[in-house]
Amino acid sequence: MRIQLNQVCKNYEKKDIFHICDYEFKPNMIHGVIGDNGSGKTTLLRMIAGLDKCYDGEILYNHKLYHEELIKEVTYISQKPYMIKRSVFENIAYPLKIRGYSKDMIHNKVDLYLKKFGIEYIKNREAEVLSAGERQKVALARGLIFEPKLLLLDEATANVDPDTVEFLENLLIEYQRMSKVSIILVSHNINQVIRVCDNVSLLKDGTLVRCNQDYLLKCMKEMVIAIDYKRFGV
Repeated sequence: MRIQLNQVCKNYEKKDIFHICDYEFKPNMIHGVIGDNGSGKTTLLRMIAGLDKCYDGEILYNHKLYHEELIKEVTYISQKPYMIKRSVFENIAYPLKIRGYSKDMIHNKVDLYLKKFGIEYIKNREAEVLSAGERQKVALARGLIFEPKLLLLDEATANVDPDTVEFLENLLIEYQRMSKVSIILVSHNINQVIRVCDNVSLLKDGTLVRCNQDYLLKCMKEMVIAIDYKRFGV
């Protein structure tokens, strides 16, 4: 799915958060969005997801304005995804149930995704008691099972262990290559966006700027230097 932002302005308490004149997220790619805390990354993602409609300008989806049918084509996964007070199986099955899939189709697809995500062993566990890593796997499985055209990820691996991060990154890359879904991934992790994303954008001073590889490597180097300074008390 192609996403275009035309003269998009967002204000909060009379303060401009951002003003994006003309920007495009091309289809069938993994896009990364980075930026400082408070730069508006989550707000932007929620606007694209249709969860925040209080802005000026236009956000176009394949050249069309937001419409209710997009709910069936877009997945938004937050840093702390909400779990329905039911089992893991029922959480993953939920998007299929509300779309009218048959019981046999639901069971077959959910079993497939449980296996794909390596979470068969928790299929009957209450989703609310899962660890952070298990919760993210369930959320991503639930978000992908109905095969959306646009996947929006807000710091989706921020609170999980390194092994789970690697697992989810590899799964996303493989899934995108097979399905050609468009993905916009917000992350504070420069290493992650370099590993996973085809294009990276920086949200800074209220606008989006395309980043090249040299800029990202510079950010990584500065981050390492800052960590070293902190470690040695300089």
